[in-house]
Amino acid sequence: MTKKIKIFLLLAFGIRLVLAGISYHEDSRFFVFSNYIVSQQNHWLDFYDYLGSGKSEPLAQVYPPTVYTYPPLAILSQAVPAKLTYLLVAKSQLEQFILKPENLSLTNLAIILVLTKLPLILWELWIGTKFAQLLPDKWQTAGLLAWWFNPVLIYATAVIGQFDTILAGIIVLAWLAYRRQQFLWAAWLLGLGASFKLAPLLLLPLLLHHRKNVKYNLQILSTGLLGYLLPVLPYLPSPGFRTYALLAPQTDKLLFAKMAVTGAEYLSLFLVGYSLILAWQFCQAKPVNLLVSSTMVLLWLFSVSHYHPQWLVWLVPGLLWLRLTRPVWRSLINLIYLLYWSIVLSFDNSLSWGVLRMWWPQVNQIPNLYQLLDKFMPKYQLTSIERSLFAGLAIYLIWQLSQTAHKSKA
Repeated sequence: MTKKIKIFLLLAFGIRLVLAGISYHEDSRFFVFSNYIVSQQNHWLDFYDYLGSGKSEPLAQVYPPTVYTYPPLAILSQAVPAKLTYLLVAKSQLEQFILKPENLSLTNLAIILVLTKLPLILWELWIGTKFAQLLPDKWQTAGLLAWWFNPVLIYATAVIGQFDTILAGIIVLAWLAYRRQQFLWAAWLLGLGASFKLAPLLLLPLLLHHRKNVKYNLQILSTGLLGYLLPVLPYLPSPGFRTYALLAPQTDKLLFAKMAVTGAEYLSLFLVGYSLILAWQFCQAKPVNLLVSSTMVLLWLFSVSHYHPQWLVWLVPGLLWLRLTRPVWRSLINLIYLLYWSIVLSFDNSLSWGVLRMWWPQVNQIPNLYQLLDKFMPKYQLTSIERSLFAGLAIYLIWQLSQTAHKSKA
């Protein structure tokens, strides 16, 4: 790593630390709570059943049990480093953050936020070096800087404090394993990613066409499913896990977009498009690069689903790869990013400038796009237009990728 790259790394790290310390979102409070009861109170195996357990202690009353909708590794991946980082903070301050964060001093609030987000930030910066390895030598430095200074990654990790950057990193590692023809390792990684959120399982079937051998393809599937099941098995006896996390309600968002065929039956637009991509791939004379096919699937997912803002992180590796290796598509990808940010600004203010409310309470009075345009168009019409434009551009990129799939090298 050259001196210039190290300076950029320090700058990227510094930007994230500052934003991590001044940005407060309710999700951060949940993760501080979760990290605390798991790592400091040793609820490693029963955290799904802690809330709603009838315990009289105040922490057990903070959230309803329905809040634990994440698979186990989403919780454990943050609780493990918190076992060490939270030693730097008094337990009374952590409990105050959970119960009533506005009563903490701004300094203590910032310290807890930084310590909570720090492992995710370090992971994200490291994954940038792995993403760069997917690119030809002449684009690796540009790829590294594009990752480190990508606004979507910075927003999701340092500002909102969500762990979706872990999924993006696992997808990148699976692509690297695929490039080395380590298909079983790639399958394992995608399965492991599903122990954070289920989305990587959608990419697992994309590995099946690389050897037209039933036995080997069964190994691919079983390896991927084991990657998911092994971290989940210890939690299957938990009623809370089975009720709230085994099939998280967010999964239903993939099926919201539908076309009625009778009064009771419908076509799921996501499943129609997903099956088309799979059929297209399996009918190719030569295997399709996993980087290409998985980017197609994720582009389709975001075209027909109501996604949370941090979910777009899953697609960022594919968008960056396209932007760097397909200069002719850069304008389209820039438009996709622009539409994404306009959608984010249409959400509740807590997902945009409202993250500064602890330091600047008046920020909540700033209207979002809905409120600004309320007199000119019905509520949700703006985001419906934005999502439609987003989908049109994404579908065009899917089509272009299908035309040039075998020219793609990663």
